[in-house]
Amino acid sequence: MNKPKTMGRTGTGRRLLSGVLTLAMLGTLLSTGALAAPAEETAAQEAYWSSFAKDSGNSAVVESKLPTTLDEMEMLLYGQAEKVGGENISAQDPVIVGDKMYFTTTSGSTYTYDTLVCYDIVTGERLKEVKLGDGDGESVDKTGFFSRMCYGDGKLFVLLSNRIQAFDAETMEPLWLTPAEKQMLCTITYNDGYIYTGYTNGGGGGTGATQGAYVCVSTEDEDPSDPYEVKDYVWKSETGGYYWAGGVVVGSRIYFVGDSGVLYSHHLTKDVVYDTLDLGDQVRSNLIYDATTNRLIVATKYTAQLFTIELNADGTFNHQTVRESAEDAIGGGVTGGVSAYNGRIYVPSGGMHVSGGFTVLDAETLEPAYIIEGLSSQSVPLICTAYASEENNYKVYVYAIDYMSGVGYVFEDQPGQTQYKEAFQIGTNVQIGGEQYRGTTYNSASFKADQYGNLYMIGGSSSYFGTAYGPDYEKGATTYALTIFRNTNAAFTAEDVENAVSILPDEQDAAYADKKTVLAAQKRYDGLAAAEQAEVGNAGKLTTLTGKMQELTDSLIAQAEEEIARISENVTLADEEAIEAAYFLYGSLLDEDKLLVQGREKLAEAVDALYDLKGSIDGLIEAIALLPDAADVTLEDKAAVNELWAAYQALSEADRAEVENADRLLAAKDKIKELDDAALVPGVEAAIAALPSAQEVTLAQEAAVQAAYADYAALHPNVQAQVQGREKLEAVYQAVTGYRAAVDEIDELIWNELDPRNITLADKETVQAILAKYDALRDSEKEYVQYYSDVADAQTIIASLEKGVIPELVFELIRDDDRDYSVSGEGYTLTFNGLDITRPADFAYGLTLGDTANKAAIAALAEDPFAFAFAQSGAFPGKATLTLEVGGQDGQRILYRFDPDTGAAEKLQTVTVTDGKAVLTIEEGGEYFLASGLKDGGTGTVPPAQEETPSNGQGTTSPSTGETAATGLFVLALAALAGVAATKKGRR
Repeated sequence: MNKPKTMGRTGTGRRLLSGVLTLAMLGTLLSTGALAAPAEETAAQEAYWSSFAKDSGNSAVVESKLPTTLDEMEMLLYGQAEKVGGENISAQDPVIVGDKMYFTTTSGSTYTYDTLVCYDIVTGERLKEVKLGDGDGESVDKTGFFSRMCYGDGKLFVLLSNRIQAFDAETMEPLWLTPAEKQMLCTITYNDGYIYTGYTNGGGGGTGATQGAYVCVSTEDEDPSDPYEVKDYVWKSETGGYYWAGGVVVGSRIYFVGDSGVLYSHHLTKDVVYDTLDLGDQVRSNLIYDATTNRLIVATKYTAQLFTIELNADGTFNHQTVRESAEDAIGGGVTGGVSAYNGRIYVPSGGMHVSGGFTVLDAETLEPAYIIEGLSSQSVPLICTAYASEENNYKVYVYAIDYMSGVGYVFEDQPGQTQYKEAFQIGTNVQIGGEQYRGTTYNSASFKADQYGNLYMIGGSSSYFGTAYGPDYEKGATTYALTIFRNTNAAFTAEDVENAVSILPDEQDAAYADKKTVLAAQKRYDGLAAAEQAEVGNAGKLTTLTGKMQELTDSLIAQAEEEIARISENVTLADEEAIEAAYFLYGSLLDEDKLLVQGREKLAEAVDALYDLKGSIDGLIEAIALLPDAADVTLEDKAAVNELWAAYQALSEADRAEVENADRLLAAKDKIKELDDAALVPGVEAAIAALPSAQEVTLAQEAAVQAAYADYAALHPNVQAQVQGREKLEAVYQAVTGYRAAVDEIDELIWNELDPRNITLADKETVQAILAKYDALRDSEKEYVQYYSDVADAQTIIASLEKGVIPELVFELIRDDDRDYSVSGEGYTLTFNGLDITRPADFAYGLTLGDTANKAAIAALAEDPFAFAFAQSGAFPGKATLTLEVGGQDGQRILYRFDPDTGAAEKLQTVTVTDGKAVLTIEEGGEYFLASGLKDGGTGTVPPAQEETPSNGQGTTSPSTGETAATGLFVLALAALAGVAATKKGRR
């Protein structure tokens, strides 16, 4: 099990602040125990879809009426053949502001996304366009494969391939750029004049963890005279790569997590970390915040686990109440994003690099309600609440896209539902509104929606229509084509508004977090004619709730202003409580409500002054002195301790020496770890209890043992002493590590001492030594010796070599590979190259020199012949190169093959003797000789071969002694070639 771990570090140069709001205070302020919802973008009433997953909260939940059947749909804009202008539209994720849609697209016939365009979503007309970048023509003046645009503060923020560019949303004029970095593939989060995003140093979607950073940028155009001004970051958190990850703002904190798997609680405008939580795996999807449960929701990529993390009032995580799904609850890796609504969490999984289905989880238990096995998706699920009512048990419609097929899935869901219930599918070749829609495959996009009930869908990356090699498979499709499906039944009726009001909380349960939803219902009600308004039976409830929202807004603003008033003109550490309280209250407001807070400028200045004070040595000493004694430290002091620790770490070594009470800080830091780790004890004890005993454990349980021991070892020493079963864990750990060491020793011997494709008789002792160690293992460990098959092959080969035969296996191992296998004896070397092996078979490697069976007959044919004979008869496994030490003068000689049946010699090739050596090419066995020529110029005849008797009396298939090589002298060797080591390892 992947346990979330409390991180004991916050990073160099970071600061952390103490929180001062208690949960009780928040309950009074917000009318619930939950924090306020994430702040909306500036002019939120105009920006319906302002970021990748709708808004800065990443919650792709809409109240507009989206289509629920194919019959309700028609195509307002079809990206494969645009209605207006006659051009195809290849698009990246759009944003919708008022009646305008913005997205990046290609220019001309290229697939370079270098143009920002604006469309009218009512008419489908293209209004404006502008080129990306600074106009210097560099390759960076375009987006990467994915660009997640964002709107806020009246500006558009576009992720180029390696930086961010801002545009005025009205004029589309460029405003500024950020410094050039690596790949920008992260979601942008906007909040109150700042944007937050990350970058990665490279690698595709299937890579391991990358390096990079998460950054904060002010949206202000500091130099209006320079449209290509390069702005610096407000802060930069170099905490690993961020790829498809998105942060979320809650109150006065930004929460983010990426490839490092570490979740951070961070100050909005200062480089301050309040808390960390290690999720144990990469995260390449958006964070979301559920205000009804006061929990962050996040899913990991490879381990495919979903976590919900409760937030404390000071911006830290409640480590004691972290929930995680079972390891097999989600079908596969998560690389899109999750959505949540009304006690349900919707988790897509699968895609390009992983497989999986779509899981609907219960938000409380994190147990699957059901899994849609055929839907492998990288979409952020789009949730439509427009049709929910008390009568239909709050039924919603969920929209997601299958990666492989590119088919859009739409299904119904409601609390308690345990089976998939399809509404309809948007296939890859269907009729919609009387027109043909053709989709494309390999689609990692997500549905979008607007206030008019239109559904936005970007096509896949394939340039072919239809299903691969199916009847509709045809080249010529536009990749990433944008299509807008108009809902012909999108107008709100009195019944629709009544349903929307019915699912709102009652007055006594309403909180400020409900304001956005209440105002949306009010807007729908205001859009009705007077006669229709009269038909809304619960209009009174809506009026009451609207008034309640105004009361809560006024109350929060008043309390924020009261805290601001408490702040001194000359800020001291004594003002910290008021500053933190005011900042948190202010951050909990929607952007339009923040503008109503009197003294907001004073608050911003006070925050800066407080951090300047805390950054000084004297301020740090004073703040440390205010900490409680270590024995009295509680988790409520965690943010303050972490903040001071980060400030201390950021000092130079010389400055640290000036902090006279640093030991007090170290003791407090140590106590915080002890308190944090105490919450992990039940999980560690449960993992230990699940392990077998030291006598029963095998390497099959190695991963579980290692994980349990790592979690135990990471605990504070005082907490380790509290763990029940630690003696058992130590014994089991020692047993498993001993078994692993024995197995690894054998594998290391095999790897270092045996070349599986060059086994010789010289390897016999090595093989016997390895086998002795292998036989000493228990049967349960033997199966974990990774390279044992090499030893088994070596045994087979050595046994055959001892019988004078190179086995077929040797030739199979080198076949089709440019490497040599050689047999050498006294006076010769016979070499086979793997590329020449055509007939792998056993090969008798004996060779007789001089004293051959028919030496007399050969001597009668030629002057001073050099005769030799192979033990192998018939064809060789392949062409072989024979190098002979023939002696005599250098020069040319002729190779003959002697036929014992006819007594004739067949001329084969002319051979050059150099330094007494001749190199021949041989492909079959038999008896051969080298000579300058035949005596009579013809073939000649001699007595039959059976009249000749070899001097060793052993027959022609064995090597002779004396002047010829004996069997015991044969040595097998590999003629090393460049790259042999790499080839060897490649086999393994």
